[in-house]
This record gives sequence, C-alpha cells and structure tokens, in this order.
Amino acid sequence: MNYTDVDQQLGNLVALLISSGQVTEDRLGDSLHPIELSPIKFWTLNHLVAAGEPLPLSEIAERLHCARSNATQLIDRLEAEGLVHRIHDPHDRRMVRAELTPAGRRRFEEGIALLEEPTHELRDMFDPAEREQLANLLARIRERWG
Repeated sequence: MNYTDVDQQLGNLVALLISSGQVTEDRLGDSLHPIELSPIKFWTLNHLVAAGEPLPLSEIAERLHCARSNATQLIDRLEAEGLVHRIHDPHDRRMVRAELTPAGRRRFEEGIALLEEPTHELRDMFDPAEREQLANLLARIRERWG
C-alpha cells in the first residue's frame, strides 16, 4: 500500500464520518421539526432533565462538547422560546445556571415521542455488539481530538 492509497482511505473515512454525522442530525432534525426543536436544543433539554437541577452554562458546554459561547447562545435561544430560564447560583452570584421550565419539560417529552421511530431505526441498523464497538470508536475520536 502506498501513500496515495492510505491518503485515499483516510479521505474516505473522514468523508464517511462527516456525512454520517450530518445524515443522522438531519434525520433527527426532521423528526423534531413539528415541535420546532433542533437536535442540539433537544439534547440540551435532555441534559437539564437528566441533571434534575439547574446546570451552570459551563457544564452545559462540557456536556455538549462545545464552546461556552455556543452554549450561551443556545441557552439564549431556548430562553427566548420559554423552554429554560437563567438563575443565579445562590452560593456564587457570578455563576449563571439554566433551569428547565414546565414548557421546556413538555417540549422535551414531545421530542422523546417523536424520536421513537428514528431511535428504533438506528438501533436496528446494528446489533448490540456493533453498537458498543461503534460507540467506543467514535468516543476515541472525541477523546483524542475533542
């Protein structure tokens, strides 16, 4: 195998990773469209639901693997839609937390129902061992480059 073959192979891998991520995001976005949620907004609400308490914006950024400024803009949009609101930390007023509103919880629950079909489709593409292997491989990329 020469350099050109390796270069082509890596190029194909990168193209597959990018396009797979995009088609996955598009499929989930199409499913969430009726309730005007993007996948990233849904996952943000998901993190707030899972935490069971308001989260600092810096922690939301970490959980979403994005820059804090991106998380701040995302919370701005969710707040404008009435799905979250900001509160100051009672122990450190400099720290701002995002809190899920009742409307945000309802929208999240609607999203769960809408994602049932694509979630099952994705599950059915791979057997359990393949899903675990794929998750481990993708996590390795994120850990090393993220």
